[in-house]
Amino acid sequence: MATSSTVFVRGLCTLRSTLKLRPPSSTKLSAAFVRHCRFHPFAAAVSSNISQLPVITDPDIEAAMKDLLAINWDEIPDSVINETKKALSKTTEDKVGQEALTNVFRAAEASVEFSGVLVSLRMALDDLCGLSGENVGRLPEHLEDAIRAAYKRYITYLDSFGPDETFLRKKVELELGTKMIHLKMRCSGIGSEWGKVTLLGTSGLSGSYVELRS
Repeated sequence: MATSSTVFVRGLCTLRSTLKLRPPSSTKLSAAFVRHCRFHPFAAAVSSNISQLPVITDPDIEAAMKDLLAINWDEIPDSVINETKKALSKTTEDKVGQEALTNVFRAAEASVEFSGVLVSLRMALDDLCGLSGENVGRLPEHLEDAIRAAYKRYITYLDSFGPDETFLRKKVELELGTKMIHLKMRCSGIGSEWGKVTLLGTSGLSGSYVELRS
């Protein structure tokens, strides 16, 4: 699992570099991206009890895990990265906790990369339609294909989580599902299957991940 997440992150980094994909703060999108858009398959990154986080006995690892899950995965702050790496590099008997933290960290990195892709697609739609929707028209085929590819990879990713991976699935739904909704709101007639992407990308979230900080 960890290897798959690493390959996914490297693949997205290569994609962004090859296509000269601009950062989300840019107002333009490389046409090459939407024309040749391909998404690498996702893989679930960590296993846990269905109702709670993995059992972690090391307090530093537990704190890093909670902070990592509590933040938005648009970007991982340096402070959280440093805290996580410190917890992963320490000598501890809690090897299970370190492995769980490693896998969640890799899933977070993968989500950051894919979030950038989704935001770039949204900006492409905004550029096409205009700020007030004055240029609304038929969606170009290459952009429609890119959006459908994003949907397919998103659903495949969520379906890859097992019944014991609920906490991480819900976190990913919260982070990526919101951006999928942004694409859905800008298009009409893109298929009834998009009904699977619910508001905020959640499926019965019980409580907020911010609560994990307490």
